[in-house]
Amino acid sequence: MLDQVKEFLGITLEDTSKDIKLKIYISTAEKMIIQYLNNDNIDSDYVEENFSEAVILMVSNAYEYQKANINRNIKSETQGDRSRTYIDGNTAFAITEDIKALLPAPYIKTFY
Repeated sequence: MLDQVKEFLGITLEDTSKDIKLKIYISTAEKMIIQYLNNDNIDSDYVEENFSEAVILMVSNAYEYQKANINRNIKSETQGDRSRTYIDGNTAFAITEDIKALLPAPYIKTFY
């Protein structure tokens, strides 16, 4: 998975300077997908095998978000009379609509 992410981001396979960060991003993306799917039978290996495109896309989004760290929490800004609007929460690891399209519908648990 790490090699696929590096290729997608345009990072050479020989460049190991970002490996630790990317491994953490991959793990976080897998955990978020598992949480989103809400199915106790799904683990990281299953996500990596079946939803690798979604993991790669989430990692790419998070990597680009962190890379562009200049005012990353600002949603909009106005210079005249100074106005700033901040985003709600961290959107680096958001499951966006394009990622949802790569995943099955979340499992709905019912209890009696």
